[in-house]
Amino acid sequence: SALLVGQLLSEARGRDGGSRAVDADLVHRIVVASGGVPFLVEQLVAASLDGQPVSAVPGDPALRHLSRLGASSVAVLEVLAAHGGEVERGLLEAVLADHDADDLVVGLREAIAAGVIVRRAADTYAVAHSLVAEQGLAAMHPARVRELHLAIGDVLAARPDDPRAVARLPRHREASGDLAGALAASVAAGETSRYAPLVAARHYRKAVELWDRVPDPATVVGRSYVDVLERAANLSARAGDVPGAVSLARAALAQTGPDDLARRSRLWLVVASSGEWALPASQVEEAFREAVAAAQSAGGENLSPALGGWARHLAILDRNAAAEPLAQQALERAADPAERAYASATLGAILGHLGDHEAGIERLVDALRALPLADHPQEYARTAFELVWTTFYAGRADEAYEQSRTVAAELTTAGVLADV
Repeated sequence: SALLVGQLLSEARGRDGGSRAVDADLVHRIVVASGGVPFLVEQLVAASLDGQPVSAVPGDPALRHLSRLGASSVAVLEVLAAHGGEVERGLLEAVLADHDADDLVVGLREAIAAGVIVRRAADTYAVAHSLVAEQGLAAMHPARVRELHLAIGDVLAARPDDPRAVARLPRHREASGDLAGALAASVAAGETSRYAPLVAARHYRKAVELWDRVPDPATVVGRSYVDVLERAANLSARAGDVPGAVSLARAALAQTGPDDLARRSRLWLVVASSGEWALPASQVEEAFREAVAAAQSAGGENLSPALGGWARHLAILDRNAAAEPLAQQALERAADPAERAYASATLGAILGHLGDHEAGIERLVDALRALPLADHPQEYARTAFELVWTTFYAGRADEAYEQSRTVAAELTTAGVLADV
């Protein structure tokens, strides 16, 4: 506010031994030019004390302050701006490998002394305020911006074993104009982040967005458009993005031929399971029926998950009597240990809700034994907590309490408790 700017000016002039009187017009120009951003207010006050003119142009002080820095400091700020405002020392040095190492140290020190960048950790630097990065980018020629993104991308691409580098690469490839590289990097980042579904889904949605902008995209990523759509839909479902999962699954269905029955079953199951609280009940029911019918026509592939998903949906609606035979069929048709564990967990929960607690506990314990926590944290947690409640309602409260402590410890140790 004008009051605070005036107070800051008065105190600064008093420290310099001058008059504390403040020019109201100068205060107004500082307020307008800084937009109230503390960093820019400080820069403008310092500039006015040095006798420099202050124009009432928002953002102007950041740009003018940058223009007074040496070439090495400007190079550092350019990399910081292009990389999003923060960069590790090793990445900075790799991108600016053609700069003298001593000059780079001088540039870092000068920029820190000028207050335009700060040291966040032993090897990490960041702009003092986002407006510094914005103004730095605005001051660069577009060709220079693309050149920086290309250089940063090349450094990141040389670090395929670093998850952070893999995750950052798509943005720089796209910003450099390399859309094919951005597409390939997005798919790779999605796979690297598959245990963080929200992040992985974002990368795959970017791949979907880029698909039509890249010549021969299937060759670039080594998979079809419908493969990418299905992966994006599944990851969005795991991330809890209901609209995204349903939309992507339906888009994939539109691209899937009538003879690709197993895929159609999987996609209908995504629509049904993700949309069960967002779509009209009739659409959810239809989607489950389509998933089961397609799986049956495909010779049983995906039939157990489809039946199990439908059974779980009915159980959520407290229609356990109708859900039980579907869950039994899902268990009978399970094609692998993962499908068997899912079906066993579903049936165990349903039996518990129907009052057959001991049979339910047996099924839930079987499911937990077959579910690796590291690979299926959400399903493991859901099954474990269902076991706790079923044990409790079986009249074994002390055992249920110990189970809950064990489960919480397991999930905490695995680092997934916050996710579930």
